[in-house]
Amino acid sequence: MGKHTQLELIRDLAQSREHELATEVGELQRLKSSAEVALNRLDTYLSEYTASATSDGLGTGRQVTQVENERRFVKRLSLAVEQQRVRTRQFSDRVNSKLQTWQRERAQLMALERAVTQRRQLSGQLQARREQTESDAVTGRRMALKNRS
Repeated sequence: MGKHTQLELIRDLAQSREHELATEVGELQRLKSSAEVALNRLDTYLSEYTASATSDGLGTGRQVTQVENERRFVKRLSLAVEQQRVRTRQFSDRVNSKLQTWQRERAQLMALERAVTQRRQLSGQLQARREQTESDAVTGRRMALKNRS
């Protein structure tokens, strides 16, 4: 059975597409994980820096300009945390969307697999019937020839 049917070609294309999507989902999940790690690091750094700056306070002889610089830094760091949080959420949304697409493609592929299997079974059954019919015809001709003799 070296010849592919159109259904098998369609199944092969669907299989290729499903594999591409699975690879994309994996890559997006990896990027999402990296974004989550970066978010956690930034969040931890912000918490530690804020706690350290708060505990030092003005009473320790720090200059007002130093405190203002620290506040500006905390503000920029907070902005970076929020941007990273948005980026992480976007990756999460992309993963979910791509995963849903992959699941649909996977379901279609499975349906095509079933159709190809059923077609092969039906083709095999038809071939067996043809062979049986031919065998019966040959046997019938032999019996007819035998009876004439």
